[in-house]
Amino acid sequence: PSQRRLPMLLVQPKHNEDMAVPVVIFVHGTAKGKSDAKTIMTRYALDYGAAGISFDVRYHGARGVITMEEEIEGSYLNEMARAKREGPYFQAIIDNWRSKPGEQTERPFIFDTVLDATRVLDFIESRSDLFDISRIGMTGVSLGGTITWFTAAADERIAVAVPLIGFQWFAWGRDNDAFHGRVRSLERPFQVAAKDLGKAYVDRNSYVSFLEKVAPGLLHEYDAPATLPLISPRPFLIISGEHDPRCPLYGVASVFLHALDTVYTHAKHKLALYIGRGIGHDIDDTMWGAADAWFIRFLFNPRANDTGVDDLRFLLKNTPIPNSDIAALRRPPNAEHTKIVFQYLSTFPELHPDDSSEKDARSKIKRGGEEL
Repeated sequence: PSQRRLPMLLVQPKHNEDMAVPVVIFVHGTAKGKSDAKTIMTRYALDYGAAGISFDVRYHGARGVITMEEEIEGSYLNEMARAKREGPYFQAIIDNWRSKPGEQTERPFIFDTVLDATRVLDFIESRSDLFDISRIGMTGVSLGGTITWFTAAADERIAVAVPLIGFQWFAWGRDNDAFHGRVRSLERPFQVAAKDLGKAYVDRNSYVSFLEKVAPGLLHEYDAPATLPLISPRPFLIISGEHDPRCPLYGVASVFLHALDTVYTHAKHKLALYIGRGIGHDIDDTMWGAADAWFIRFLFNPRANDTGVDDLRFLLKNTPIPNSDIAALRRPPNAEHTKIVFQYLSTFPELHPDDSSEKDARSKIKRGGEEL
């Protein structure tokens, strides 16, 4: 399937009166698709009156091997082996790895999908009749969390961002022999790279060589310490598993604490780290609850008291959220959201034919017109 078309799923609350509503972009993880977010988008539409948009990451979903019928029916996860769903994505990364110097190539690992996310933002901005373009949130799980993090750094139109189990300090993992979980997330491409380099297994040097080729700058100018200043002072909630091997907690906590004392020093209530106790590379209901409350505080109800301490005290205690604490905040005033509308936008927006993959989202990661 062509990667020039960006399939999206739009979920809108059906109002009794016309009004622009906040919108949250949801990004799925590896080997999944845009319909994975249907349940949570439906909940956000019904409970918070927010629109939701999800899209297929490069070489996933309808841009991979999943048909529209399988997606709508929700049968693709049961009928197709994960290896088959991962196949097109992993092969594109391997092709990127094996590309010759100076050869125009894709960046399917992270950067091209960040560029796609900016296309979604363009679509949202073009429909200010439907969406409150000053209240655009973004979240995602695993790979989707990483895309959320980098899109927030690349584009200031993201007002609130919540990456789930997708934020990490790549260089910390390299320096502390904590990169093996990341290798397992892209096992076949890493193994191919190691073999091409004459290695029997993926060691530190082959890990670094691979990332420097398929995601230039990821270990340096586009890593967590360099991108958090681009997100500040916008609200940014990092959600991590305590035992996540792919996003090691010590690295995450180190860069978080440094940012809290530097780039977020005058907006400390807008940066938070929620740790899922006993959780590996996975999410549970309390982690989603933390995401809900963050969006309630900063996106759905931004005119609440500016500290947010009362609404978000569970973030400090890291305890499950009592339903009673959330119930009073859920429904926006003067709006009834009893129905929702689903739209599969299978061909819009189409990427411009002259777009070069070299003009990827890295060029957008700037501040004051100066590239990092």
